[in-house]
Amino acid sequence: LTISGIPSGSGTIVKVTDANGCISDPYNQAPHTCCPYVTAIASPPVICQGETSLLSFTGTPAVVVIGWYLADANCKPVGASLGITKVLPVTPGVTTTYVVVVSNSNHSCNDTSNCVTVTVHPSYNNIPVNRTICQGQTVTIGGNAYGFSGDYQIRLRTVFGCDSIINLHL
Repeated sequence: LTISGIPSGSGTIVKVTDANGCISDPYNQAPHTCCPYVTAIASPPVICQGETSLLSFTGTPAVVVIGWYLADANCKPVGASLGITKVLPVTPGVTTTYVVVVSNSNHSCNDTSNCVTVTVHPSYNNIPVNRTICQGQTVTIGGNAYGFSGDYQIRLRTVFGCDSIINLHL
């Protein structure tokens, strides 16, 4: 950082605050106060119903997790904390937004937060299909034709890659 245009001996005090909230104070010889900045991450960010995503975050400087919460449309915590771990496994049934709230180690900064959304695509399991056919007729599901009496369990994938199971009874 270069500052110019300040006359020598003018008594001007310069404090610099970076994008992460870290303050450099020439009169404070104690460690600088750095307020945390975090980016929440879902891995994977898109799942099928019944699958798990791991919520985590990257940030600077060292942070203390206040909690993971469900988030409203404005990225504000809703309800009770879901946990205070750095990595939180979640298995939402529908697309859900989460917020992590953190502070610095001595809690001298306002809490900061960041949201992440886990997108959930549907899976269709155990869909019963009962059909009566006559000799020589077939039922076609997923590109395969079935023409004999019996029970079939047919696995298909949705356009999003989610497994779906159809139980066909002929």
